[in-house]
Amino acid sequence: MKRMTLAGMLLMLGTVAAVAALPPQYQRQAELQAVIVEATEQFGIGHLIESIVMTGADSYEVTGDGCRMTLTIEDAPQDKAAEPMVGPRQFTVKPGPLSCN
Repeated sequence: MKRMTLAGMLLMLGTVAAVAALPPQYQRQAELQAVIVEATEQFGIGHLIESIVMTGADSYEVTGDGCRMTLTIEDAPQDKAAEPMVGPRQFTVKPGPLSCN
């Protein structure tokens, strides 16, 4: 009986709460929203966004009013002293150069 109690206590000590990663469709939605925000900031109010196309893994091409820009999703830098956490992907959006015709 003591072994069962000890095993149960050790099992309870080993469990910790974890935040689950986002399902793929919600992760893609979060990335797309971040791309829209960054593209709107880069294009400014003078150029309307007409299309956003995923051109590869973590790469989007945004076009509008004769202008084009490639944006990439990059993992956000993590603090090396911090414990790794389970959860949604932490990322930043890096804009490429805006080229207009």
